[in-house]
Amino acid sequence: MKKKTDPRSPFSKKALLFIMPLLVVLLVLIGILIFRDDEKEVVFKDYGFAITNTNRLVGIMRVPGSSADINEIICPLSSDESIIVKDGEVTYKGEKLSGQIPLFFDNSSYIFIPWEEAVFLTDDFGIKTVDGSVFLIKEAFFGDDYTRKDSGKGLLLLSCTKNLFLALEEFSITTIGESFTVKPMDLVLFDGYSIKTARISDTEAQRGSYGITNESLVTVNGQTYVMRDFLSALGLSVERDSSLGGLEKTEIGSENGKE
Repeated sequence: MKKKTDPRSPFSKKALLFIMPLLVVLLVLIGILIFRDDEKEVVFKDYGFAITNTNRLVGIMRVPGSSADINEIICPLSSDESIIVKDGEVTYKGEKLSGQIPLFFDNSSYIFIPWEEAVFLTDDFGIKTVDGSVFLIKEAFFGDDYTRKDSGKGLLLLSCTKNLFLALEEFSITTIGESFTVKPMDLVLFDGYSIKTARISDTEAQRGSYGITNESLVTVNGQTYVMRDFLSALGLSVERDSSLGGLEKTEIGSENGKE
């Protein structure tokens, strides 16, 4: 006598044996697509460089030494290659790059910011935030697909990590018997009673160290401010915080990415 298929089941056992593996494969593919959703491949058009280790950069900037120390953590970037941005990590040809320092291109004429939210101090001491994974090219923000997203005008500093900023506009500081100028694309570290700078090119770096007080003067676009007010806009103060070994960061931005 022929065995009848259970009318309540839409599939026979043979059909289920065939369908189940297909369902497993489908679920695995869906999982891979979801897992890869946060991974971005960013292709750039010019030669440039990146920093491989933020903590080491800050450590080098804090103590006197040779600019060659910084050169050791510079990674050259080749034109028409790509970087992978995923879960706060940035890699290039399998090498991990800093997720806290922008990538510099075309002799530092523009940068790529890989983290999720970029925080800036504007030249009128306001705060501006922009969704990350963006290029800042000639005072405009472009997505990783090079579509224009926002204006990049009037930006003074980009917050990179604790006490470390990237200058986007020139400003000068008069302090303790001397004056100095911070140029666009200088990395600026506010460290206790001093400011440390690093100007990095594709192959070398220039370093500076200057003392500051609350009464030092900062000149931006012809307007002069007292250092105390300038640091307050950054959420910093000139008093040393022993737990951090430098200035205490309280407002602008947050630590972007991890080493």
